[in-house]
Amino acid sequence: MIDEVVVRRAAPIDAPRAREIRCLALYESPLAYGTRLEEVATRPLRYWRNLIRQRPWFLAFDGDTVVGMATTDTYHFNGETHPGVYGMYVAPSHRGTRVALLLLEKIKEFNRSCGHHRLFLDVVIGNDRAEGFYEREGFRRIGEVRPLDRDPRRHLTPMVCDL
Repeated sequence: MIDEVVVRRAAPIDAPRAREIRCLALYESPLAYGTRLEEVATRPLRYWRNLIRQRPWFLAFDGDTVVGMATTDTYHFNGETHPGVYGMYVAPSHRGTRVALLLLEKIKEFNRSCGHHRLFLDVVIGNDRAEGFYEREGFRRIGEVRPLDRDPRRHLTPMVCDL
C-alpha cells in the first residue's frame, strides 16, 4: 500500500479529486478545520480549479485513489507574512503510514525552493495526534492560543519549524 503512494502538486484537472478529499476531511474530522463541509461541498469545479491555480495543493495518491492532501499559503503572525501549512489530511485507511510525512516534505520542499526559512501552521487544541506529528517533525508551539473563527469555543495553537 504505502510503497505505491505518490505525492504530487495538484493541477486544475485534479479539481474533482481535490474537492473529494477536502470533503472527506471535513466530514471525517469536522472540528479540525476552519471551514465546514456545507460551505465547500456544493462549490462548482470551477471554484476548485481556481483554488488550485491560486495556491499550491499537494495530493497523495494510492493508485488512482486520493488518500491525503495539504496546501500551503500565506500565514500571518505578529504582523508579518510567512508560508503556512493548511488543510493537512490523511484518509483513515492510510493513517499511521508515511503519507502525512510525504505531504509535509512536499510542502517543505516547495517553500524552501521559494527561499523561505520557516514554516507555520495552526493546530486545533485537542487534536493531539496532529500536534504530536508536527512536534516530531520539528514544529514547536509559539505565540498565544486564539479562538477558532467559526467556533470560538475551540482554540488554535500556532506552531513553527525551521526549514
